[in-house]
Amino acid sequence: MSALQVLQEMATKAGIPYDTGQQSFYALKEDYPVQFFEGPDGNGTAIWGLIRYDDANKDRLLKEAIHQDKSVSLSKLKKKAVNIADGIVSLKWAKGLFGYPKPDVMVNQFSGVFNIVKSMSAAPGLKCRECGSKELNGPVLINGIVDRMCPKCIEDLKKNLNEFKAAYEALPVNYPLALAAAIGLAIVGALLWGGVIIATNKIYWVIALAVGLAIGWVTTKAAGKGGLPIQIIVFSATILSVFLGMVFFAGYAISEEAAKAGYAFDVMEFLRQLPAILTYMKGDLAFSLVGGGIGAFYAAVKADKPDLSVKIGT
Repeated sequence: MSALQVLQEMATKAGIPYDTGQQSFYALKEDYPVQFFEGPDGNGTAIWGLIRYDDANKDRLLKEAIHQDKSVSLSKLKKKAVNIADGIVSLKWAKGLFGYPKPDVMVNQFSGVFNIVKSMSAAPGLKCRECGSKELNGPVLINGIVDRMCPKCIEDLKKNLNEFKAAYEALPVNYPLALAAAIGLAIVGALLWGGVIIATNKIYWVIALAVGLAIGWVTTKAAGKGGLPIQIIVFSATILSVFLGMVFFAGYAISEEAAKAGYAFDVMEFLRQLPAILTYMKGDLAFSLVGGGIGAFYAAVKADKPDLSVKIGT
């Protein structure tokens, strides 16, 4: 059964009407906005169920009630699959080796949580979440999440985002500070990369990821904003960091061997022989650079412009 078929069956059992070709299933259920959809979950996908009650003051109490409820426990809904924040309960059903759980099981778990929400928080009803207007035909999707907003507030939201986007685009970019931050962190990252290899005699890609995230975040802050030029800087700096880390490691290893043999370490000779040394350790170098590439990718993601768009779906 495909994910779409699973969602359709869930929607039918939960009493959510839908049209052919619909990918996200949402409606008012007893005056609570609810939704079923398939969305990202780490490196995979999951089916999500949402219940809006829009009273963030009830978040903590609802979380305690749901986690302590016997019927929820008997339904085998895992605690970590339930998230409660900002007046929204989200349930996650991860895709397993044989696909998603049976629709009956997911709807039963959803209904158990829904009943607890009903008992503890008043239904928001069909009125604009921003201004309270009742000039709505039904719930809408805002950036893929079920919501209630009147046409005027939707236009105001778009206008505010456009103004914020224009202000962000007008911000100057401090390239000198960004370059200094990227180069400085690249050197620190190289020392960390080489130091870990020296201490453990192993290569850990997680170090490249951490270095990339640090370079991406700090460099973007130093620049004043993200964007393609900053992404190129942080990507290059992360790759450079890993490469320098391998050079530091090679220099340390050779200096240790030289000391054992009673020779002084000649830095200039080391640099002259560096291409041959790197060729000799090409396997470890290639493995490290792949890790660096992963770290560089996440660095570039971190240095991207923020998503200031709003997608409205009815």
